[in-house]
Amino acid sequence: MNVNQIVRIIPTLKVNNRKLNETFYIETLGMKALLEESAFLSLGDQTGLEKLVLEEAPSMRTRKVEGRKKLARLIVKVENPLEIEGILSKTDSIHRLYKGQNGYAF
Repeated sequence: MNVNQIVRIIPTLKVNNRKLNETFYIETLGMKALLEESAFLSLGDQTGLEKLVLEEAPSMRTRKVEGRKKLARLIVKVENPLEIEGILSKTDSIHRLYKGQNGYAF
């Protein structure tokens, strides 16, 4: 495979507790678990396209991050702003809620 054949790049997040993150992405954001293999979990949307990969790193092998986290913000965009309102209706509490010209963000 050469560089000209790469179609898209899929972000991979290395997490300590994959189950906790899996629950958030599936129940809160409505993503689907496409493939679960040992320490890897591929998440996608309803079309079946892979959008995000979670990789569980054993806590004894990862270094604790001091100060600001390495990943400060993760943005998930949707085509229809009403989808955000649907997600908000499912959640119990939200830390911060923003209202913009096109709809809501949290």
